[in-house]
Amino acid sequence: MSQYRQLLLILSEVDPRSAALHRAVSLAKASGAALHVLGIFEQSELRLHDELRDPQVADASLNHFKKSFNDLMEELRDDSLQLTGEVMQAEDAHASVLDYITELNPDMLITRCHPTSLLARAFQPSLEHALLRHYAGLIHFVAPDAPAMPRSIMIAVDVSDPGPEQQVFNQQLIRAAQRLALQCNGQLSLMSVYDLPAPLLANASLAKPWIEPLREALQAPFDALADAHGVSLAHRYFLQGAPVQIITEQVQTLAIDVLVMGVVQPKRWAKLIGDTTERIVGQAICSVLAVKPPKQALG
Repeated sequence: MSQYRQLLLILSEVDPRSAALHRAVSLAKASGAALHVLGIFEQSELRLHDELRDPQVADASLNHFKKSFNDLMEELRDDSLQLTGEVMQAEDAHASVLDYITELNPDMLITRCHPTSLLARAFQPSLEHALLRHYAGLIHFVAPDAPAMPRSIMIAVDVSDPGPEQQVFNQQLIRAAQRLALQCNGQLSLMSVYDLPAPLLANASLAKPWIEPLREALQAPFDALADAHGVSLAHRYFLQGAPVQIITEQVQTLAIDVLVMGVVQPKRWAKLIGDTTERIVGQAICSVLAVKPPKQALG
């Protein structure tokens, strides 16, 4: 049985070499899902260039985008792909695209990710980061150098919260990863990164007696989760340290193609830098499958 019925790819640039494009086409063919491609032509981008403020020049730019998009759709068409596409001319792409996606309700939204500075994410968020914060569905961010199909998939879970909601969410993350792995015969690994509480980090002598008991208390539910889903010891990674740093190191060391991560709404000062997933997407160190918890309150 197919894991996906409808995939949506967002293209803000018409590039036949796009890794996100090749990932979307490959997943659609493997799963038998219909693929709809939405080309985004942002009028607001034109106003950044003085020479494009002329309406005639702007119209010519739009027509060129449409022609390039339609040519690309024709190149992609074959009997093994259910392909549709359209171009959206958006004054405010963030709001327009969010409304469009919500109405279409795809099984997975696929888009690019690319390196973005902390300053840009905080004060001039891209469409990709706006979707990450405000779209409730499954989003697959594809890194620029990603292969057409992933080979190695890492699931990042949080076992520090013993509450039932977090346990349900961990199961949701694993199911999302399993559905993706079925399409590409990908190898699944499980990772959990925890950090010491601030008072322990600030006082080494205070921390010493607590380090091992804390690790044991957190590793027990991690191992139980891995056992329940048949994850071998060789593909379990239970690590201590700053999450973004540790995840980045593991992605590079293990050559991870896709990270499956949960998205939570950042609070207080964290709104400026985003949650762990948003920062990983902003680094574009690998592709990310971003999963929202059930009934997440969206900011």
